[in-house]
Amino acid sequence: MKKLLYIFILVLVLSSCDNHRKSSTEGNSVYYWKTTFSLDKTKQDFISKNNITRLYIRYFDVVLRGNASVPNATIKFKSSIPDSIQVIPAIYIMNECMQSRDTSLAEKILERILQINATNDIKNVREIQIDCDYTKKTEHNFLAFMQQLYNLCNKHKIGLATTVRLYQLSWQEPKADRGVLMMYNTGDFKNIYDEKPILNVDSVETYLRYLKNYDLPLSAAYPLFKWDLLFYENRFKEILYTEDRSFLFSGDTVVRREPTLSDILKAKTRLQQIRKDINKEIIVFDLSEYNIARFKDEEYKKIFAH
Repeated sequence: MKKLLYIFILVLVLSSCDNHRKSSTEGNSVYYWKTTFSLDKTKQDFISKNNITRLYIRYFDVVLRGNASVPNATIKFKSSIPDSIQVIPAIYIMNECMQSRDTSLAEKILERILQINATNDIKNVREIQIDCDYTKKTEHNFLAFMQQLYNLCNKHKIGLATTVRLYQLSWQEPKADRGVLMMYNTGDFKNIYDEKPILNVDSVETYLRYLKNYDLPLSAAYPLFKWDLLFYENRFKEILYTEDRSFLFSGDTVVRREPTLSDILKAKTRLQQIRKDINKEIIVFDLSEYNIARFKDEEYKKIFAH
């Protein structure tokens, strides 16, 4: 009897610790993907109207300089985090950084995140997220990196999440508490005849056949953003990040690609047909003035409907 009581108490303690380190995976969330964190009234209203409880904030990128993986474009905080918001630091790692095995990288990344939290008095952090477009050539090193980072996060009672690209669904799952399926970039934006390169569910059914058996708890992130694409005589030149068109020449064509409300709702429905719990947390990418203005309040209610 005493032995059974001991086991019961141990399970409760472990369960409590586990819940402490893991982030909630229900509710509404949004990515913040700029180098300066600033919440003006427009963003604050969006957060309030849509009951946003989590912000996935890009803290910094990790890029390759010479033979070293180093931080780049670290975020600066000009606004404080509302008390009601949970922050999930998101770190984007360039695939080149995984070409060789750097056993110190995981510790450096975690230390830098904790330092940014302390410097900016960000307290409500129970999870971090790693974002990497790793390939088959770098998969082995990425999996080893994630295992090492998971162990470090575990010591700090911090959860670890990973982004999952559609093409990665058929691969080995990284060591993490959960994943976020990036439900965008489904087509070829360099092809002027591809009218839905950001989100076209019909074009990714080949990948979605692996979704049901992907062995990580999953949420999904849906796109709000646009691309202004510059073509010369139907050949792709670049993505435009300014509204200035004064530099255009004869033969240049600018096309705008952005998902419609119908595209987003169709994607939500299709994913939920395969995994019923994937929309317990609904995430959109990303928080900006343009994206906020794209849809009406009632349309956002449909996007965030569970």
